Amino acid sequence: MTRQINDNGIPLVSGLDVFVPIITFGDERLSFNDSFTSETLPVSVSASTTVLAYATQAAVSVGLPLFENSNWFTYGTSGVNYTSIGTSVPSSSNNIITISAVVSGSDSSHSGIFQELKSLIPENEYRITINLTNETTSGTLSLSTIYNFVVGVGRGTLTQSNVTEFSVSPKTGQIVMDFKAYSPSDIIFIDYSSTVSLNNAVISSIYIKEKNQYNTPVIVTSPLTGSSMVLARQYNSSIPPAE
Repeated sequence: MTRQINDNGIPLVSGLDVFVPIITFGDERLSFNDSFTSETLPVSVSASTTVLAYATQAAVSVGLPLFENSNWFTYGTSGVNYTSIGTSVPSSSNNIITISAVVSGSDSSHSGIFQELKSLIPENEYRITINLTNETTSGTLSLSTIYNFVVGVGRGTLTQSNVTEFSVSPKTGQIVMDFKAYSPSDIIFIDYSSTVSLNNAVISSIYIKEKNQYNTPVIVTSPLTGSSMVLARQYNSSIPPAE
């Protein structure tokens, strides 16, 4: 069999992995971690939205950005551009969040929760993990961030990132999304809609952690001698297999 690695640890054939990526996650970035109570998810501050750009309107209406970790806020459309959520505002019971949809004709309401984060590193990646219970019914859970590049000079104009949509059902269990921070205080925005009235997204926990990736060198151990070597960076086809 053709030798694949020479005595200096240099691959002699293409396709060998010299480095293996290792992903680690930092501390939790959400306020109150995964605690959802009447204190951490107060329905009384629900933002009623009236415009197509309801995400940024909801954030501004509750006074964000403050450039600090905020409480959770709830919001819902009022019926101007999307069906009114009415009294079916997002709520929490037994540490579970329920977000409902109200459908009129072919038009769905939009409602959900949002929170301002703190001490993010712009351009770094973060991962949001949302766990759903099997009480979730069919619908669309949409994730995005809202950000302001200017910190400490008024609120400026908020911008919404691209929206990532996930189809959810009782079998979904978990959705995961990696996102890049645009500012030190991005706002995470979680939206739910459905084609069936009074369908629900039922959330049991949410986590947001900084995502770090490190490359570790591959160590190869000879089955004959038991000796080990670290693979070198470059594939070199000019070195004879016998060397």
